[in-house]
Amino acid sequence: MAEVLLSPGIQITETDRSFVPARPLVAGAAIIGPTVKGPAEVPVVVTSYGDYQRMFGTTFMMNRYREDYPDIVALALAKAEGEMAPYEKQDDEYVALEKNPADGCYPIVSGSTYYHKIVTKTFNTSSCEYDEDVRYEEFTAPNSGTYKEEVEQKMEELKDSDEIWEPAMLQQKSQEFLTSIAAKSYFEQGGESLLVVRAVDNEFKSGRALVPKVNGSGSAFEIRTISEGEYLNNWSGDPQDRSETTESRSGVIREDGSLISGSKNNIRWEVADVDPDTGTFSIYVRRGDDVDYDKNILEAFTGLTLDPDSTNYISRRIGDQWQELVEEQTDDDVINYITVHGNYPNISKYIYIKDVSDIYGYFLADGFTRRGSVADDGSDPGDCTLPDDVAYLLPKACEGGFFDAEGKIFSSHKDEAEAKFFEDIQNIESGVGEEVKIQGVAPSKYEPLISVLENQDEYEINMISVPGLTVASNTPQTDMVNSLAQKRGDLIAVIDLVGFGSKINDVQQKAMGLNSSYSAAYWPWLQMYSSTGRLEWVPASVIIPGIYVYTDRVAAPWFAPAGMIRGSVQGVIQTERKLLKQHRDDLYKKNVNPIATLPGSGITVYGQKTLQKKATALDRVNVRRLMIELKRTVKNMASGILFEQNDAQLRNAFKANLDQYLESVVKRRGLYAYKTVVEEVNTPDVIDRNEFRCQIYIQPTKVIEFIYIDFTITNTGVDFNN
Repeated sequence: MAEVLLSPGIQITETDRSFVPARPLVAGAAIIGPTVKGPAEVPVVVTSYGDYQRMFGTTFMMNRYREDYPDIVALALAKAEGEMAPYEKQDDEYVALEKNPADGCYPIVSGSTYYHKIVTKTFNTSSCEYDEDVRYEEFTAPNSGTYKEEVEQKMEELKDSDEIWEPAMLQQKSQEFLTSIAAKSYFEQGGESLLVVRAVDNEFKSGRALVPKVNGSGSAFEIRTISEGEYLNNWSGDPQDRSETTESRSGVIREDGSLISGSKNNIRWEVADVDPDTGTFSIYVRRGDDVDYDKNILEAFTGLTLDPDSTNYISRRIGDQWQELVEEQTDDDVINYITVHGNYPNISKYIYIKDVSDIYGYFLADGFTRRGSVADDGSDPGDCTLPDDVAYLLPKACEGGFFDAEGKIFSSHKDEAEAKFFEDIQNIESGVGEEVKIQGVAPSKYEPLISVLENQDEYEINMISVPGLTVASNTPQTDMVNSLAQKRGDLIAVIDLVGFGSKINDVQQKAMGLNSSYSAAYWPWLQMYSSTGRLEWVPASVIIPGIYVYTDRVAAPWFAPAGMIRGSVQGVIQTERKLLKQHRDDLYKKNVNPIATLPGSGITVYGQKTLQKKATALDRVNVRRLMIELKRTVKNMASGILFEQNDAQLRNAFKANLDQYLESVVKRRGLYAYKTVVEEVNTPDVIDRNEFRCQIYIQPTKVIEFIYIDFTITNTGVDFNN
């Protein structure tokens, strides 16, 4: 039943009368996932793979762990707890007290003297082993019998510490997320823009820096990073003026100006060109791993001011907006949406400005700043509180990095040790046991991010994939993706059915539980090079958006994204399984599109079915994508007449434009025929209700999927002309 519009708007419906007789039943984009860096849990549009790398990164270093790490960690924890036990001194020996098995408390007496065992490890370069230095530190018992709580609190703090996990660690390795590989594939196939939503497993915050005033009384403004995560932290203490000093600072900066914690993935800043006469200054955003003699300037903002009335006001020139994911509970549901804080859109790709100490009435008529009295040597005379003392309220020429950023790729060492990447993403029965994190992120963390994309007015996309999540292991989340596509009606979801190492029966079984023309599934998994240089196994959702966008580029959305012309898979070394024709047949019967390895043709997408069970035109990907394109274009056309006069002139003009567009689709081989009805359905009653109606009938072009060629062998002498 069609929805009744209660407020001004546009409703588009489709009626599927294209039932296919029972003939052989053989039958841009958004990506959600973890990234190395970038803003967390907010949709961001990137327009090239280089843009993606700058914003979200590619590879990162992660720890490897021994297979028996649970035993090693348990032993380290037990040892640490033993060392925290209170000791008594008996005849010059230290004896650990034993816990009362009944309540887990130590038999200590308030006010008595006890000892902590302190073990210090030092690496011996000669023996290549750690030497242990043991000492005992005296303490006075706080309360009789309650030392249990102190020990438990300390153990909780130690549970995820490097100290405990270090014995289980192996050499680090570089790693890459599926999101990054999918983005690269998408842009290599001709994608022009990609909506990326970074999924994270814990709380993330941006880095901040306080830029001091010339007079030292507080900060002139605060700089914040657009990206979020503790990897941004590369500074502590006051900023430095490197033109006045080249001193190093322990743990922060070296004599050559390089930051101890500087890297290609974080940034630093520099305030320079401070001119007290014109009241202007510059901000340079630099890469975190540069040095004084070779500055890598990413962005430069010159001629900035602190005057809100100036066109060069710092917040106006750089931007002061930041976004936040909000969860709102209504009577019936939970709504997730993005709210924007700040006034000026961000021009910078790296930073935004907060808490500016504004100076109004900045300039005199001659363009110079107001100046108070100064000493003969030009120094601050001490009275720097007058409005005229602009020179002393400007930011100080200095540079620094960022601090206070929060958020880790992995929430704990345990999560890092158990992180599922590539072929380790295998089938786990949904809802059984503890939630298994995929690439370090709990699947439930994806849910608000999927929900956010329900806002069609805010996010215009025509396909979505969530690499790493599968129907077999993450049914609640993949159901949300399917529901999102159906609810929006303007995109197709590429769904992965199973994890690596699955059997054909598993694939078919998971496909049978889905029924939607707005979703499509492909199998098997594929092997390709990651940016680490290693060969890795990836699900089909990593490369299929690239196949779709390639089809759009060389043909149109209504052409099948399959076959040797448009379905050839680039950059893939091999498939997880080479499918026989019987396997392809079995998969296609269940609406799963096989990725085949064909002799002489390479790896090819060999099907284009949606997951719709009913045999209509909409059980094909090209027809669903045709409808997505038609509805998007017609909706945009209809938006132009909303709130206009509903008279014959407008209706005729709308029909003429609509017919012209549909005729162009016919010429571009998307439709066999069409019919539009406007005047007849806009009756006086319809017009009096402030409605406008239009009916569009179309016959989508069908693609060839089954070819039958008959050869007939005859006897010699048969006359083919008779």
